[in-house]
Amino acid sequence: YTGNGSAGATIGHGLSVAPDLVIAKRRTSATEWWIVYHSSVCTGDDNWLALNTTGALRSGGESMYDVSGFTSTTFGVNAGSGVNVSGATQISYCFHSVDGYSKIGSYVGNGSITNGPFVYTGFRPSMVIFKNATLADDWQIQDTKRRPYNGIQNRLLPNSAAAEDTAIEADVDFLSNGFKLRHSDNLMNASGKIYIYIAFAESPFKHSNAR
Repeated sequence: YTGNGSAGATIGHGLSVAPDLVIAKRRTSATEWWIVYHSSVCTGDDNWLALNTTGALRSGGESMYDVSGFTSTTFGVNAGSGVNVSGATQISYCFHSVDGYSKIGSYVGNGSITNGPFVYTGFRPSMVIFKNATLADDWQIQDTKRRPYNGIQNRLLPNSAAAEDTAIEADVDFLSNGFKLRHSDNLMNASGKIYIYIAFAESPFKHSNAR
């Protein structure tokens, strides 16, 4: 879409329900961030995250998304430089949870080094993207292609140029109906911290979670 610089602008998304996750990028700027809306934590117009930084959830400052504009047909943007500069070309990626295919949500860490939270998705994940929304810390991607068996410790950091990390601190199990944290690492399971995620199914069919 092309920005118009006006607060309260709406963009069609083509989904069947309001998006749970939107990632937008201004294509005409080499320095503009990837701006993230996540329905679990972005409850106000000044709440957003950036996929290319470690920053925690923003609360105050530049207003990016207009939460009142999130409907079954549109998502809303304000005049923030990352999402709606007048005349600037933008790209956006919009997702919502789909039974048996994808799950977008949040959980609270318990800080246990052996028995972290179990997060129900309704399917065995093939990939999960995590972010500590409470603290300034890395985004994290784990999947079953690079590590096809539990515990999965191979992680990539979307906000970093670092090579793949295989530290024990990244330990997570992908189960038939969700995922289970197995360490107290800040990126996944610090006590009392809020984590957002998006998970995609290994076998993306509504009733296929057997293994």
